[in-house]
Amino acid sequence: MKSVTPSPRLRSDPPWLVLQTLGAIGLFLLGVGMLSVLFRAELEGLGRAFVARFGLLGMFVGTWLADALSLPLPPQFYLLAAHLSGARPAPVLVCVSLASVLGGHSGYHLAARLGVHTLLRGRLRRAQQRVAALFVRYGVRAVAVGSVLPVPFSVLCYAAACCRVPYGLFTLLTLLRIPRILFYYFLITLGWR
Repeated sequence: MKSVTPSPRLRSDPPWLVLQTLGAIGLFLLGVGMLSVLFRAELEGLGRAFVARFGLLGMFVGTWLADALSLPLPPQFYLLAAHLSGARPAPVLVCVSLASVLGGHSGYHLAARLGVHTLLRGRLRRAQQRVAALFVRYGVRAVAVGSVLPVPFSVLCYAAACCRVPYGLFTLLTLLRIPRILFYYFLITLGWR
């Protein structure tokens, strides 16, 4: 594994990571709750329109793009749209989970191959710095730790490639993404009451 010196601004001690994770979960739940109060009708219409127009394929492609290329709409957007449209949860959760895991693998391969190009070098360096403290402290277990932190999945996958996490281990650890997606869907349903 490549030696990386973590930025002194990044903290990786367990109590801080737990507080950061709980804070992000709380903010997400609060955000969904506030959206449900302030923009309920508009967002329910948007959710129904998105699912009617793009369906599972649109959710799959959007999630894959978000987790492979760090595009601005995260998988939670598609989970929210599906929930607001009244779509059956099981097919949506399978679709988004599969797309997310495949997107993570795509991001890993892209970062490993394109990290040498000038255009991406800066973005990958920033991604690597964001999780370097985790890799220094936890080694390859950082992917498991990062899977529950409020770190974009694509950034975690880029950093895993840059830090040369073995692909077999990376494959197993990306499966931790599935419980996170299920958990965020649960938060969405809880916050949208």
